Amino acid sequence: MAAYGRLGGASVIVDDAWLIIGGEVRTYGGASGQDDATFTNASQTISSTITTFNTTSRNVTDTPVNIPAGPNRMNVRSQTCEYDRNQTRKVYCFGGRSVGVGDQPWVSGIGVYDPVQNSWGDDISTNITNRWGHASVFLGGRMYIIGGWGSLDNGSRILYGDVWSFDPSTGTAQQTSLQNLTIGSINSTNNNNTNSTSGNNSNSTNNATTTFPARAWHCATPVNGTAFVIIGGTDISNASLADAWVYNIPRGVWTNVTSQVNGGVPLGRAGRSCNLANGTIYMFGGFDGQLTLHNDLWTMSNASFSGRQLGASAASSPAAPSPRVFAQSTILGSFFALFGGETTFNNTINDWVADDRTVRLFDPSGDAWLTALPTNASLAPPPPVPGQTPPTDPEAAVGGPVTTTETDGDDDDDHKGAIIGGVLGGIGALLLLLAWLFAVRHYHRRKRAARYQQQHDVEHGSVTQPMAAISGPMEGRRLSTTIRNSQQQRQQQQQQAQSAHHGTSPPAALAAGVAAALGSGAAALRGRDQSRTTGTGESTPRASSLHPPASHISSKSEPSRTTPGAAAGASTGAANTTAGNTTGKRYRAGWPHIPEAQDELLLHAGDLVTENHAFADGWSLVTLVGLGSKSMELAAQQGTNAEERKGRSGMVPRNILKEIA
Repeated sequence: MAAYGRLGGASVIVDDAWLIIGGEVRTYGGASGQDDATFTNASQTISSTITTFNTTSRNVTDTPVNIPAGPNRMNVRSQTCEYDRNQTRKVYCFGGRSVGVGDQPWVSGIGVYDPVQNSWGDDISTNITNRWGHASVFLGGRMYIIGGWGSLDNGSRILYGDVWSFDPSTGTAQQTSLQNLTIGSINSTNNNNTNSTSGNNSNSTNNATTTFPARAWHCATPVNGTAFVIIGGTDISNASLADAWVYNIPRGVWTNVTSQVNGGVPLGRAGRSCNLANGTIYMFGGFDGQLTLHNDLWTMSNASFSGRQLGASAASSPAAPSPRVFAQSTILGSFFALFGGETTFNNTINDWVADDRTVRLFDPSGDAWLTALPTNASLAPPPPVPGQTPPTDPEAAVGGPVTTTETDGDDDDDHKGAIIGGVLGGIGALLLLLAWLFAVRHYHRRKRAARYQQQHDVEHGSVTQPMAAISGPMEGRRLSTTIRNSQQQRQQQQQQAQSAHHGTSPPAALAAGVAAALGSGAAALRGRDQSRTTGTGESTPRASSLHPPASHISSKSEPSRTTPGAAAGASTGAANTTAGNTTGKRYRAGWPHIPEAQDELLLHAGDLVTENHAFADGWSLVTLVGLGSKSMELAAQQGTNAEERKGRSGMVPRNILKEIA
């Protein structure tokens, strides 16, 4: 329970707190009117504090705040305040009139309250005309100010039908909806007014337009992230307006949705409270065209605008609030919360009184007003409506189907543009896909062509290096491993040979050791060949990579890779060497060989080698014994000693060797 009731205060949620800023005290302890001490104390308290309802502790306190240098926003009635929780984290208040006896001055500019520092900052000057009885919403980082009462320099009343957008991040405001003014009793631009004093909804034809009927004391609430709805209010003659309009922010278009509201929702109310939570719009109280106050609570879907009354049977219960107008409301947890407002008429002072100090909650799940604050249920405010990507049609902005009659053809252009854009985007995506497929196919075709060309050149002897010489690092790595193993075995065999020939002459022992070592190496390498063909080792190299040049291919079949010692079958050159045998033959390199593994030997065309062993997989272990002219020429160019290469041994493809006759 608050210390004092009030009417016309600004209601705003700041994180986990519900703030009531300003408003007018109508609390009287006796018949002495505004000279009553209760009224004086209440006025002084409200004008220097902000009433705060903490949703965690459930306590209501009047928090003292510094009096700002400009207009005192805590002493203003019928202003609206909005909280920017995502950017500046400050509260912005606009409009209203100062509280006092008689006609009080209009409050200009926008007040700025910092809830973290609990202090008022400097006002922000704007070009928004002074007004009260307006409504506001906060969407997409902007505060939207809709309609309200104003006055001209000559004292004439003016009713606004416009929308202003205020950007807290820049401190600037601009008019986003065409101004629709009503001066005196003449409506200057409005052709769509749906005045009604009966409180029944108008059945006017829905239409989309850039203006809406000017009004005041209406309520406004978001319907989604890019649109808001205004409901009811009064016209220039204080007659109630029984209609509802949705404003599409990105398009700047108003849509009359009155005929879509069903369920008996009374739209012809003014001074009522409206809030949105979880897709449901809550509407409480207000007064109708006969100035009768109400305490009924209605809900309406933000998509279909279908409505129904809540707590109809509980409206007369002791826990229910009395009929009232200009109350403050919000959503706390899953409850509709209400505070203050004009409740009764005091004949002594001839004015309405705001004497209800209780924070009241309605539980939709139980369809009843609560007699006390819940102790276990959460009262944390729901998250605000998020900003969304601007829609391109009224249906997306409203949240459901809207029957509209376009007056400017903008919708047709939007739909055509969307269709054309979609078609062009699809064509572009298809072209990119086709280009990618073509590039992939072209790459593979080039790769295959290069491989076929290399094979063709090798078979026709038109390249300087046969395919076997560039068979790849995998074969080299396998041979390197085998050679290392054979070297270790040769060392062991040498030691065994020396032991076995102990007592013989050194030359004989040496010859026996060399023979044993060479034999063991050959046996080890033959074991490698056998492991490849028996499935216990690595796979056999591709036959296509071991084809010798055409001049060295006989009509006989290739050497067998399954049986060491099979005949190579070539009529000339190294190809006629028996695979798997130690040959000792001398050859001249017909093509160069660039090593790809550690155990391979560098050869240039014309170099002389002695073949130590020929293997069934098409490779030979050779020793370099002579240098050709190409080796000498390259050594001279590089400044190296070519003679240092002589005596080195290693593996080379056998089909690059030409036997010396």
